Amino acid sequence: MWDLNSYPYSVVADNTVLQFEQQNDCTVMATWGQVVDFAVAGMLQFADTEGRLTCVANGLAAYEFCQPGGNEYQANIDRLTRNCLDELSK
Repeated sequence: MWDLNSYPYSVVADNTVLQFEQQNDCTVMATWGQVVDFAVAGMLQFADTEGRLTCVANGLAAYEFCQPGGNEYQANIDRLTRNCLDELSK
């Protein structure tokens, strides 16, 4: 998770998500649903200088791919992983 309120910004935008995106040439793909003041980012997408996607950064705390004893939400984790890989392969 990225605490967007902790960064100094040299760009001006309507909220910290936009400031962070503009200053770091990235896209915030997900935020924490319960945080409504644009203060945190959960997933980021970075592109190279030619605009090709090169990195999806996952900062969501509830993402554990393999739990001992199983995980009733494993299908969600598999889907999120597949979506990230599909996005990178575009």
